[in-house]
Amino acid sequence: MTDRGTLIVTGAAAGIGRAIACALAADWPRIALVDLDAARLDDSLAAVRAAGAEVAAFGADLAQADAADSVVDAVRRRFGPIGGLVNNAGILKQVPLSDTDCADFDLTVAVNLRAPHLLIRAVAPDMIAAGMGAIVSVGSSAGKTGGSSSQGVYGMTKAGVICLTKSWARALAPHGIRVNSVSPALIATDMIRGLEQFASAVPLGRLGQPGEVAETVAFLMSDRAGFITGEDIDVNGGFLMD
Repeated sequence: MTDRGTLIVTGAAAGIGRAIACALAADWPRIALVDLDAARLDDSLAAVRAAGAEVAAFGADLAQADAADSVVDAVRRRFGPIGGLVNNAGILKQVPLSDTDCADFDLTVAVNLRAPHLLIRAVAPDMIAAGMGAIVSVGSSAGKTGGSSSQGVYGMTKAGVICLTKSWARALAPHGIRVNSVSPALIATDMIRGLEQFASAVPLGRLGQPGEVAETVAFLMSDRAGFITGEDIDVNGGFLMD
């Protein structure tokens, strides 16, 4: 099997991020798990290691503008060139738009939109040198619908993730690098705690599971999706059909 380099998964301490790292462990022999607090990654480290990959944890506050370059440099020193990136880290503050202050707005934009851009920029040189690479960013159906009345800023940033994906896909396609995104809705994670009552709005009649998002990401990161780039894939049980 061709060595595709090292994979970085952000927001990997739990939920969708942990499921993604586990789903990709068979295809990526070296995986770097990134989260705000590296100490929270212990369970994820054990799970990914059990799935067969060499794995290490890296703490990074992706709200900080210099965090992307710093964590990518640290991963590169530990494992070598970066061949894959999954931008999963995100933040959701349930605040009506009229009550959203500048601090919350800036934090949400920094984590959900600026950080994925900066991380892609940081890993791109390794992928360009290798002539291949795969990147997936996690968006949200809120980026297409605006989300609930208290998710306005979150929805704005996730719409930006979808556009960011297309822009980077065009820029990196000549180098053999694919860039895609997935847009989940109503997945059973801590982020949607308190919103379970909306499961009745899902045509399939249930919440999604982190593993179902992870399997979609695993496909997009694999050679099976070798002719797919610049796409956003809905994983929402029919909640949004577009």
